[in-house]
Amino acid sequence: MNEQEAYQTVIHNQIVNDETIKRTAATAAPKRTSHLRVLRPIGVALVALLTVFGVTMAIPSARAEVLSWFSPASARDYLSQDPEDRELVPELDAMITAKDLNHTEIKVNYCADEPYWREIGENFSATLGETVYDGHEIYISIDFDGLSSYPLFENAWCPSLPADALLPTYLAEEIAPGQWSEPDHDLYLDAENGVQIPTWIEPVYRPAEETFRQAFHDRYGFFRSFDEETASAWRESAWEHCKTNGLRAVAVGFPEDASSPADLPIDENGYLTLDVHYVVSISRNGYGTEKLIVDLGTVTVNMTAYKDLDLKERSIEATQDTVALFGDAVWYDWIDQRYAANLDGVTLRVVTPGTIDFFGVHGMELLAEMPDDWNDEKKEAFLKSIILDITVDDDLKIRCGAGIRRNDDGSYIIYIDLGGCIPFNRIGTVQKITLTPSLMKDDLTPYECDPIILKVN
Repeated sequence: MNEQEAYQTVIHNQIVNDETIKRTAATAAPKRTSHLRVLRPIGVALVALLTVFGVTMAIPSARAEVLSWFSPASARDYLSQDPEDRELVPELDAMITAKDLNHTEIKVNYCADEPYWREIGENFSATLGETVYDGHEIYISIDFDGLSSYPLFENAWCPSLPADALLPTYLAEEIAPGQWSEPDHDLYLDAENGVQIPTWIEPVYRPAEETFRQAFHDRYGFFRSFDEETASAWRESAWEHCKTNGLRAVAVGFPEDASSPADLPIDENGYLTLDVHYVVSISRNGYGTEKLIVDLGTVTVNMTAYKDLDLKERSIEATQDTVALFGDAVWYDWIDQRYAANLDGVTLRVVTPGTIDFFGVHGMELLAEMPDDWNDEKKEAFLKSIILDITVDDDLKIRCGAGIRRNDDGSYIIYIDLGGCIPFNRIGTVQKITLTPSLMKDDLTPYECDPIILKVN
């Protein structure tokens, strides 16, 4: 299998939508076995973006393409970089709480008395960095030192293993012959009055990680899954890499989904103080066995600074609002069910162009019309397989997934949020957006169609 084939297969199997996330969140919610905290489903757009980004990073040629345009385009991107190294964005700097106002105090409350876990717990070290609230999400940068970073590293970047693999793992735990689980990591933000904010945490892909992956790729060749020998080599190499390099992660908290949003104790100066807890567990059938529980300290978040930000919102209008598809195409659902059909009669039409502001493009919706003889499973598999190739002002290229929604009348909407995709230094000058659905023919050559063209006012 070549890189193009693998890339297409991975994309088909990994793009998520709101229903997938809801099902996943519902399954994962009860996994904590002590002082259980249930999290609500998190932001669909963020998860979709992270999923596509993570999948793309697994493919060397695609990763190079992404890194060529990946520059600060969101608060998460901004906090991913060291202050002295990043291109300054004054609007974000005005909202950031510097790391010296946060208090790191590491306390390992529990660590499994097992090989590797014991070494991690005895040497756990991390530093709370900057925080920022953009009016919707709270972002916190965290530097995990040495082996403290390994659970995040393995969870994010360990390639998939064959279903029948019976391999020794560091942090993964064998469940039954041919089945095992990687570590899950959770970050909890607790206000002083007990209100909890659901949080998502992801490591930052830095040059050190690219160097590691490229070196492994050069030695073992392109991979999408491992045999036992290669998997063991990967884990041993990753263990040593983490011991030397550590990693940075950015946590994203969702105060609007807090257990009691109205009761968040924001002081008279607009600041919110939160305790930060880090938990790693191994999941089995939706429930987890905790392996590591650590208090990281407290962070202070300015919850009102964003109100002084001029978003410079502009409207978007479609100058070419409909794309008609035709000819043969092939697609897959999430369990690899293959579909092939003639696309004559399939159209995508802009019904809500959306708006653009400092943080990106929001609220864009397309109506998808498909043949009446397609059943719902076929329609949904088709829409979930679509990747959007987006060009901004003829030179900035973005590839991303989109969510879908089924209306009461049975029609389907594709909704697009490009928050965090267009760099801050470009967002204010955007004049044109072209949007082209990206599909594959049965021979894995690109399916070509005309784009939707939108003008920014």
